[in-house]
Amino acid sequence: MSCTPAATVFRHVTTYSNFVAASDAPFDLGADERRANLLLFKRDTGEAMFAQDQRHRAALERLATAPLPERRAEYLAKQGLWRITDDNMAVEYKVR
Repeated sequence: MSCTPAATVFRHVTTYSNFVAASDAPFDLGADERRANLLLFKRDTGEAMFAQDQRHRAALERLATAPLPERRAEYLAKQGLWRITDDNMAVEYKVR
């Protein structure tokens, strides 16, 4: 059986650190839009996720300005990736 990455299901795929994000909408928000969206995140307590201290501001800036390259074609070109299902809990980067 051929292996199928998330790129066969979604039109847009990007990565951040070791996380793969896939969507039918492009990941093309600018830094200002991303920053505004991230500032909406709240903790269970209702407190803002990104407090106004130096450490949280630095994390917010890293996330808002991180490159999110389009990687769908790259994933479609890979061979030997497992199809991820609820039954096998395979990871996107694992090869046979």
